[in-house]
Amino acid sequence: SDEVKPSWVTQQLFRKVLGPWKLTWTVTPSKDIDHFDFRVPEQGPKLCQANPLSMAGLKPRLATAEQLGFVFPEWMEQNMCNLHTPFVILHGKCDKVTDPEVSKKLHEVAPSKDKTLKLYDDCYHAEVTTCDAPTAKLIDHEFLPEQVAQTQQTMKDMIEWIKARA
Repeated sequence: SDEVKPSWVTQQLFRKVLGPWKLTWTVTPSKDIDHFDFRVPEQGPKLCQANPLSMAGLKPRLATAEQLGFVFPEWMEQNMCNLHTPFVILHGKCDKVTDPEVSKKLHEVAPSKDKTLKLYDDCYHAEVTTCDAPTAKLIDHEFLPEQVAQTQQTMKDMIEWIKARA
């Protein structure tokens, strides 16, 4: 989403000057997004520290950032119209990591005959699937009741969607 992108000037410098070099430096001009994952900002960094699959504060290399920031979004934009398989999108309206507008556009543009979009009010990026008892124990931090309820609802919706097609 635009909230986690670097400034326009930084993007242009990256695209025109640094990007073409395909550099392997870990000096990507990106913001830390950990605190955008949950409505309680300190939960994000705790999850990143506890999660063995997390990059734990490491910045992507410049060439990786170019792919994620410029190449993939353009590819996605061009290829949304090719998605013919059934799909479900579960997305929080308060997500600042991945823009809910992109999910809306995918749902609108994809020609699939079986597609579902569920947008959840007051739901942040990681709250779709992460606010459960095992994760609370892992990060040594309790989730708010509304966070737990959100994760339970999205899991229920996902299971119902799959069962309806089984």
